[in-house]
Amino acid sequence: MKISSFAKTAGKIRGILLLLIVGLLLLGGALFVLLQQLAVFDQGEQVEWDLLLVGRDGQEKVLSFDQVRALPSVKTSGGFFSTVGVVYGPYTVKG
Repeated sequence: MKISSFAKTAGKIRGILLLLIVGLLLLGGALFVLLQQLAVFDQGEQVEWDLLLVGRDGQEKVLSFDQVRALPSVKTSGGFFSTVGVVYGPYTVKG
């Protein structure tokens, strides 16, 4: 028994629509989470943490959250090593 071309096409369209709906739901969920995080961050809530920087010679510098946020933005190249020695990068980063 042969399946008509209409039935094949309808099945493909149904699959594409299902994939589209799932994708839209995932995007909507991600947008919702992002907006929730931005709303919490913008409420002026006091963040209590310190960043400890340690230089090669052991010199230490502690920066508060507000001091880190006040730092100027920098654009540079960077990379990193994995735990097994794989080199990733260089990447152009801004932060």
